[in-house]
Amino acid sequence: MIKNIIFDLGKVLVDYDFSRFFGKYGIEQIDEKFIEMAPIYELFNQGKISKQEFLQRLKSFLQTEESWQQIEQNWADLFTLKQNMYGLAEYLGKDYRIFIFSNTDEIHFKHIYQKFKQLQIFGDNLMLSYQLAAIKPQPVAYKLALAKFSLQPEESLFIDDRIENVHSARVLGMAAIHHLSYKDTAQQLSKLLDIPQFLEDL
Repeated sequence: MIKNIIFDLGKVLVDYDFSRFFGKYGIEQIDEKFIEMAPIYELFNQGKISKQEFLQRLKSFLQTEESWQQIEQNWADLFTLKQNMYGLAEYLGKDYRIFIFSNTDEIHFKHIYQKFKQLQIFGDNLMLSYQLAAIKPQPVAYKLALAKFSLQPEESLFIDDRIENVHSARVLGMAAIHHLSYKDTAQQLSKLLDIPQFLEDL
């Protein structure tokens, strides 16, 4: 029986657009530039470098004279709330324990939680990569996330937009939905949890 519903954050509960960040520095080849900076970002996502070190490396990477404070502000300002998915989480939170399990960093998450107060319906039920020191789809990230709240895999349903993350959850015994759209996820939830199809209209 499913007791816990675990949501990814980016592209599930919130949307993001890195072109908003790179565009401020006149960078047009967004995908290429993001791949170049991925090693720095992954270290920060795993909490293996401090915020100060990340910003210092990012400043050097961008070859900008902007202050660390301005770079941090630009780095944070990427997100918009996916209102229908928030509504879905709020609805499910009445009957299930709900959690956020995200590959994220301390700048992004603090900004998101402060800007979108609605997401505080999750309270402290947070499984964040920079605190776990591991990222999805690494199996250890899931084990640490579940252990943090003493959750059983077979009682947990995971929703994520990346198929590799969904696959890792299933390997560990969790039910999982590959999030493609609100409507598709709502339909799958209706079947898995035996709840009304009217979820599609929330």
